[in-house]
Amino acid sequence: IMAGIGHDLEKIRKDVGEDGLRAIFEISDLGADIIKGRIEKYAIDADFCHGYGYMGFNARQAKTLQAWEKEFRSLGSPHEIRYLHGAEVR
Repeated sequence: IMAGIGHDLEKIRKDVGEDGLRAIFEISDLGADIIKGRIEKYAIDADFCHGYGYMGFNARQAKTLQAWEKEFRSLGSPHEIRYLHGAEVR
């Protein structure tokens, strides 16, 4: 399950403010949380994986992704967030 914001966070923050940005991140996880809860509630045999995947193809995009990683971490997500480069991506 992948949900989230695939845009310039500064532009979004400018429009909705810091609290609005946090609210958007919380809302983006609701669907995945509902699905995960139903898998548990109904004992569904599923290989549930919650995640995001963004890929960069050049140095400028890599720099943007590294900035996003830092930003996402600062918003207090309960999910693991990490930047992978080159052979680390499998």
